[in-house]
Order: sequence, then structure tokens, then C-alpha cells
Amino acid sequence: MQGYDMIPELKTCSLEKAKVILANKEEMAAHWGSKLPELAAGKDTSCRIERSAKGFWGSIELPALPKVTAISFLFYWDKKVLILAGEKELLLTFLHRLSGVQEREEVFLSLLYTMLSPYFSALARLEQNLTALEDGVLAGEWSKFNHKMSKYRKELRQASRCFLQLEEGCDLLQEEIPEQAAGQRWLQLLSHRVNRLHQETVTLREYATQVREIEQSQMDRRQNDIMRILTVVTTLFLPLTLIVGWYGMNFVQMPELSSPYGYPAVIFVSIAVVIICLVIFWKKGFFSDGEGK
Repeated sequence: MQGYDMIPELKTCSLEKAKVILANKEEMAAHWGSKLPELAAGKDTSCRIERSAKGFWGSIELPALPKVTAISFLFYWDKKVLILAGEKELLLTFLHRLSGVQEREEVFLSLLYTMLSPYFSALARLEQNLTALEDGVLAGEWSKFNHKMSKYRKELRQASRCFLQLEEGCDLLQEEIPEQAAGQRWLQLLSHRVNRLHQETVTLREYATQVREIEQSQMDRRQNDIMRILTVVTTLFLPLTLIVGWYGMNFVQMPELSSPYGYPAVIFVSIAVVIICLVIFWKKGFFSDGEGK
């Protein structure tokens, strides 16, 4: 693997013993396999761990969540070397946090375990955002609901997809790494963390669906209120329209037209009809909000 530089600063973590090498994606793609160029070019943005003839290779694509930066790198490890290809400064930041790891699989698994740590707080912030969105809907605040909900659901979908793929990768490593191997403890810790994150993400996706359903029910209720008002207004004016149409015919034989009490009588009847209709609507619960019924 000429052309790669050894990590010099991490003697306290014994990473020089594990022979960890940093590269960029283009360098790694030029050296390894027909699939890696596609990964390096960003055409495949999935998390994947594959078995090769001598070791393991693949890509890690951790999504961006609230206050968590997306992480993307390629990797390869076998009995001789661990190669990480991505943003070197970011990878070094995480590698400096490792301690007590000696073997290459330990470095890789503990590195991934450390990278996943901020996602618990990120998912908690997403839950708070969804709760705030739900409270806003119940309070009648609809500002940018669809925009925010679409953003949250997209983030949760990407996170769920990532964690599910990591679960599959951990299952593969469980089958391939011997039980007595040095990395088995880190693999169990990583599998547990990935499983918890995936469960949390699935729960939040269900919660997001519930919030969407609440918003839809509130919209339906709002439309029902509008239709109820239109029904009341229409029903009130139907008998008044009948009276206007009836006496608007102006037949000579209509006694009310020549009666001095005709006009006051029509006014009285119209007011009586309105009052009777309002009483009926009130008894039928048309003026209640529907929650006390």
C-alpha cells in the first residue's frame, strides 16, 4: 500500500501497532476493487460492510441530524492493515479519542462506536422538535408545518436506513469474526448501540406519523367547523328566501299586500323563523365544539 502515510501522533493508543493508514477516497478507489470507485464517487451512499478474500471492506455514511455532522468514509482491513479513506482531519479527531485498542478490528469497531455516540442526543432533539410541532398543531399554529415535517421525516428515514444497514453489517461481522477475537467485545457493544439507535429511529418515525395524523384530523375538524357555519347560514336564509319569493310575486289577490299590517307581519315571521332555527341548532349541538358531546 505505498502512497499512504502512517498516523504518527497516536502512540498512546498504540494505533501504530494496529497499522492504521489514512487516505482520501480517490486514493483508495484507485487501489481497491471495481466497486470502490463507485463508492468514492458518491454514487453509492449506503452503509455497507462486505467480505473480501483477505478481509473486510465497505463504506460508512452516517447521516446529518440536528447538531450532528454527516460522516462519510471508506474502509478496508485485513490481517496486515486498516485503511480509512475520507476526511482526514475528521477521522483523526475521532481516532484521538480511542484508548485501550490494539488490533485493527478493535480500532475500526471502537471508531464506529464512538462516531455513533452523538446520535442519541440528536434523536432526542428530533423528538423535542416533533413534540413542539404537535403542540403547535393542537394550538392552531400551522406555520410551515409541512416544510418542517418533511424535513424531520427525511432525516429519520435516512437515519433508519443507515442504522438498519449497520445492523446487517454487524450480523455479518458476528458470523465472520471468531468469538475469541480481540474485537468481539467491541462488536457486541457496537451491535447493541446500533440496535438501540435503530429502535429509537423507528419509534420516532411512528411518532412523526402520529403527528401527521393529528394535523390531518385538526384540518378535518377545521373544515367541519366551516361547513357547520355554512350549513347554519344556509338553513337560516332558506325560509327567508321562501318568504321573499312568495310575496315577491305581487299578485293582486294577495290580501297582505294591501293590509297595513302586512309588512310588520313579514318582519315578525322572519324574526320568529330565525329564532326558531337558532333554538333548534342550539339543541342539536351545532354551536358546540364537539369535544363535550
